Amino acid sequence: MPAWIRFIRWTRLDGVIGFFRRDRHYIPPGQRLSTLETLSYFDAQRRLRRKAYDSLKILDHGLFSIEDLTFNCIFIRANERLRDIARTLHHELPDDLQQHMEKSERALHELYDPYSKTYWSRDFITHRLLKQPSIAALMPLYAGVLTKEQAEHLVKQLENEHIFGPAFPVPSVPLDSPSLTPICTGKVQPGSTPTGSSSMVCGELATKTTPMHSPKPLSTWCAAAASPNILTPSLANPSVPKTSPGPPL
Repeated sequence: MPAWIRFIRWTRLDGVIGFFRRDRHYIPPGQRLSTLETLSYFDAQRRLRRKAYDSLKILDHGLFSIEDLTFNCIFIRANERLRDIARTLHHELPDDLQQHMEKSERALHELYDPYSKTYWSRDFITHRLLKQPSIAALMPLYAGVLTKEQAEHLVKQLENEHIFGPAFPVPSVPLDSPSLTPICTGKVQPGSTPTGSSSMVCGELATKTTPMHSPKPLSTWCAAAASPNILTPSLANPSVPKTSPGPPL
């Protein structure tokens, strides 16, 4: 946290600054960032702008650069869709592009922790896994590069009503997480839109195979989840950066 924000926290001026926030008029306190968190994001945005959003400059002295699990899973999935498009058009992708795609898939497995049998985001500088439970742990299902055993483990978590399997699946954090709030479960208001990650996970395991509320257990869908060939179309983007700037830790 920058010195000027620490000073605001020390003097407790964040309450005064928060009084002028426009979002306080239409977002309940429990659903918006604190003033100190908002100022931290503002400072991070200024840093990125000073470096012209150049990844090399940002990562050269990155205070909060992480290898984000969700980010990389989405781009790996997009690469697979790009391969499908190329096959349909009988077009051969450049060799260097295919090499980068394969490298991205291998790099994703570096985020796997065999002890917890879970994928995590990772600190780019220290290579320390950031073991904060969230729906991101399920995103490798969307990427489609898991082994059958890995997919089975994740789907069991989806079936577990105490983790990711409540009446309104899939919460953005597991139900046993201390970070759980009503907004994480999608029950803030009737008809609320699920998070993008929730839609991706549910879409893979439900809409393309069997309805979510079918008595057929989720564990029977593991083979489909582990295969990238049945995934629904997504944005095709040939560039798959391994790292991305993340929020202050």
